[in-house]
Amino acid sequence: SVIHPDAVIADIASTTLMISGAAALTETTQKLGVACAVLVDDAGTVWITPAMQARIAFETPPREIKVTPGTGADCGAR
Repeated sequence: SVIHPDAVIADIASTTLMISGAAALTETTQKLGVACAVLVDDAGTVWITPAMQARIAFETPPREIKVTPGTGADCGAR
């Protein structure tokens, strides 16, 4: 999942992440200026940006959480 004020950017980022997986999370978010993204891989590991981590709470703790480098603190910032 991706949050971005520009729906086109959010769609491009989320589609790229669904195809490329967690390996592309940092590069994709940095290139597109996306501060808020979260991805759960096949093993159940949650890959998350710091800004997205600040926005959500898990009812059931994930198996593992990997926080990626951030591109900002505000999910609505451009």
